[in-house]
Amino acid sequence: MSVGDRAHGGRTRITSRALDRVVGAVSAEALGVEARTVSVDLSDDNGQLVVQITAPIPVRGPPRVGALVCTTR
Repeated sequence: MSVGDRAHGGRTRITSRALDRVVGAVSAEALGVEARTVSVDLSDDNGQLVVQITAPIPVRGPPRVGALVCTTR
């Protein structure tokens, strides 16, 4: 293996804003809501990533039932 073939170690820096936007977009898609309605708070807890998401949760009402027909004799 030549020097040109070796993988170069390094770092990729991702800004906190970019990470917020990705987490918000993924969360919005999973919940079925618009990304602009999702709020994300990322923090560090002794090296652990803490993710707090605030979003509206769509609530669907009971299924519609057709008209009830009663017959009496």
